[in-house]
Amino acid sequence: MNYHTCDSLIFEGFEYTLVKQEGSDLFSPKKHGLSPFSYTFGRSEGFYCKYELKNNLLILKTLFVGLKEIEIQQIKDNRDYQILGVKPEIIRHMVQEIIDVDKLEFGPEKEVDSRECKCENISLNIGFTGELWIGTDFEDELYLHTNFKSPWKYKKVIKLVFDNGTLKQTEDISDKMKDYKLEVEASSKRRRFKVTIIFIILFIINLILVKKVYEKLSM
Repeated sequence: MNYHTCDSLIFEGFEYTLVKQEGSDLFSPKKHGLSPFSYTFGRSEGFYCKYELKNNLLILKTLFVGLKEIEIQQIKDNRDYQILGVKPEIIRHMVQEIIDVDKLEFGPEKEVDSRECKCENISLNIGFTGELWIGTDFEDELYLHTNFKSPWKYKKVIKLVFDNGTLKQTEDISDKMKDYKLEVEASSKRRRFKVTIIFIILFIINLILVKKVYEKLSM
């Protein structure tokens, strides 16, 4: 799990980022006997999901979940170990050992098991009721780590309305998000202008005070 991990949804053959959720809960690990373990800053919940829309039904397609070392070892030892009815795959990544801390020398890269696993082809129905906003073509220049999922930062945004997991309505709200983005930018410019004016006024007041003090000391 990295800094940019977000839930996603496959809609009409394309994968979108889930940028807004209003309504009931989506997938809940605890309801299925899972206790995700967060070991990176990517997702504090310890898991993230890839959903898919099939025949107008919302399903969980893939689950990425962080586990404790003992659970990872159980997956290695037990070939029949399953999560949500599928065999989990332990994700491997490349690491480098530090040879000399003072000289910042690193050894060769090697592939090791992580504490994250991937469960694919789950096909679990999600009885979600509410709205999901999905986006694509994120504008990188607008990236802020603490506000990565703001809908107006995507060039294309679609609103999906569900009732108990069934898609009832679809609306392309890209133009609305574009207008909102313009409002945000205009508001930001007004704030910067006000701050600049205040700074100039304070600077002038400070100069006047300094001048008066200097005049008194010179008398």
